[in-house]
Amino acid sequence: MTDLDTSLIEVNQLMTADELEKCEVVIESGKQVFIEVGNALRDIRDRKGYRHKYGTFEEYCKQRWGFSVSGAYKQIKASEAAQLIQQNVDTCPQIDYGKARTVATLTPPQQVAFAETHDISEMTSREVEKAVKEYKQKLSDAETRVSNLADQLTDSEEENELLREENKKLEQSLKQQIQDLEVKIKSESGEKLESLKAELEEAQEKIALLTKENLRSIKRQKARESITRFLSDTGAYMAQIEMNIRKSLDDPEVQTEVDYVVQILEKYTDTFKSLIIKGEIIDVSSEQIQVDKQQLCN
Repeated sequence: MTDLDTSLIEVNQLMTADELEKCEVVIESGKQVFIEVGNALRDIRDRKGYRHKYGTFEEYCKQRWGFSVSGAYKQIKASEAAQLIQQNVDTCPQIDYGKARTVATLTPPQQVAFAETHDISEMTSREVEKAVKEYKQKLSDAETRVSNLADQLTDSEEENELLREENKKLEQSLKQQIQDLEVKIKSESGEKLESLKAELEEAQEKIALLTKENLRSIKRQKARESITRFLSDTGAYMAQIEMNIRKSLDDPEVQTEVDYVVQILEKYTDTFKSLIIKGEIIDVSSEQIQVDKQQLCN
């Protein structure tokens, strides 16, 4: 075959635009086939359609379609993952079976989160597998950190519980100490009250003694005043006598009066000496002084 013939064949085999459109329709419909297959298998499983001819869903998958029940479950999960992503992620309108099966290994919330952060439509199946693996590792690391934090929180809670127990014991101890202190204060207050009573009695005795001494002092003062008055009156009497003596120096009665005054002075002198020696308080009667004065004047 010449080069010309080869060129003619190649030109004849070139796809037209209509043929391309038809092929793309087939491809597009094929992308959705696994979703329809998964939905059909799920419906047969959930509604027990396999019981018309088979005892179990596993027998139905193996004998009717020639694949294992685990393959059927993968098909179901892949279709569910693809539909979930298409419903929740606008940037991923289509997803093939291989990618959907890989993403289906994540939980439904994780599937949506993964599709939101990865452009699955522009990625190959191998790239999706690698990205899912890394995503799982990040989730695992995050779960490990959360678990560690939970353990730390548990340890903290246990420590807090121990602290609460210690605080409770301390509170009880403080209450007991306060009660003991109150008892001690009451006891010491009683003892101190008795001591204060004794001091009060002693003070009362001292006050009584001082009062007695003050009374004695007052009496002594009165005696001194009486003596002073007597001496003053005696001085006046003596002056009067002196005048009488000067007037009647030769009068015999004057001599008699002088003798009488001397007797009176001797009497009171003896009395004053007695007061001073005995320390007694004797108030000289003013009436007696008046009587003596009258006698002297007469």
